[in-house]
Amino acid sequence: MKKTILVLATMFLFTGLYASTDIQVSLFGNKSAETVTISREALSRCNELTLNTKDWKVKSFEIGFVSEGNFTAVKNIENKISDRSMSAIKEHAPSKIYIEKIVIINRSGEQKTLEAFTVKVSD
Repeated sequence: MKKTILVLATMFLFTGLYASTDIQVSLFGNKSAETVTISREALSRCNELTLNTKDWKVKSFEIGFVSEGNFTAVKNIENKISDRSMSAIKEHAPSKIYIEKIVIINRSGEQKTLEAFTVKVSD
């Protein structure tokens, strides 16, 4: 019984430690959740993804959206939203933008892919 309690206590301790080190990405200070809402004006001023840790940096990501029934995706290098991406967003004025294929890298070269999220664009 004592061993079982010790094992369970250890599991809860380590689960808490690992859960507190989750890497989160944000767009214009909005933490990534499944869906974030941002105004069209704020989106035009927003030009980068940020992480909640200094140990990792964004290597690349894609911005995707649906316009006139067609899905468009634009790859971006590092954490900056490219001029090409911003021009496409302004031209097509989508109501939702998908931030996906977010690849991050640390100093030792280890790479991870973060979960995609959706940005609802309001007028």
